[in-house]
Amino acid sequence: TREFPVLMIVGDRDEVMSVPALRKTFQLLKARDKTLVELPGATHISIIYESTPAMNAWLQKRFY
Repeated sequence: TREFPVLMIVGDRDEVMSVPALRKTFQLLKARDKTLVELPGATHISIIYESTPAMNAWLQKRFY
């Protein structure tokens, strides 16, 4: 079995996926390297732009 790092990002104003639902899903992950980022004020659409710094930092730490 291969294991992969997981990054999950949610905005607290997301209209599609609630923060509690994503937290529950996150807790079910068996990956050792898992990160959950919660962005205040971000919606399901705005998270695309607001999550870029968090994604870049996460990728830099693991792959560069």
